[in-house]
Amino acid sequence: MREVVGSSPTVSTIQTTAKAAVCFSFLCFLKKKRAARRRQEKNGEEMSNTEIGSAYDKICEQWDTFCKGRQINKCIVEFERLLKRESRILDVGCGTGYPIAEYLVRQGHTVTGVDVSAAMIQKAKGARLKNAEFFHADFMKYRSEEKFDAIVAFDSLWHVSHDLQREIYAKAAALLESGGLFLFTHGTVDGEVYGEMFGQRFYHSALSFEELENILRANSFKTVEVYKNYAEPTTGTRDLLMIVKKVRTSATL
Repeated sequence: MREVVGSSPTVSTIQTTAKAAVCFSFLCFLKKKRAARRRQEKNGEEMSNTEIGSAYDKICEQWDTFCKGRQINKCIVEFERLLKRESRILDVGCGTGYPIAEYLVRQGHTVTGVDVSAAMIQKAKGARLKNAEFFHADFMKYRSEEKFDAIVAFDSLWHVSHDLQREIYAKAAALLESGGLFLFTHGTVDGEVYGEMFGQRFYHSALSFEELENILRANSFKTVEVYKNYAEPTTGTRDLLMIVKKVRTSATL
């Protein structure tokens, strides 16, 4: 296992992405948990996936423009190098297909993208990316007859409700082939917060890093790389970036 804490350039040199600026750092937000919970009580319960999808629908044009102007994330480039040739990849929270799905199909892989935003999926389908298909679906309800060689969940798992956070990794394990790789970004502090992006309100939640590690082990995942306080110019800052590998249940984790 490779663990890096506070890797890459200093935060002052980081070019923070829109999602990072709005959504993170979870640590910063959750130190103000009481205030966040008061806002939650004032504004209602956690957002449903339908509501989150609707919020993304409203910012679809802005998000598409932003993503098409972005350089592919270095972490995705490095992750792709770990994959076997012509891998089948599930992109969770694929958005409009840019830049991640578009990059992966250019490298010769096949991508299936799922997103709760109907408008984002319409854009992704309209791009007609070779060897890519896109579905308007909630990851936690998504079903597939095929298993995947890899899953990418970049800046998407934090939208899953806190009550379902513990079920994410069993879901991912069920969709992966043995030996499959799973890259995801997330928070490291247990709790729920709200943020705003392009004028729309979004819900986020996370588990503690310690609990997350236990859940991953319980679902036959072995840590390949873990970056805490990840910071890098093409991505910005993230509290946590992990790559884990699905191993046989009998294997030693």
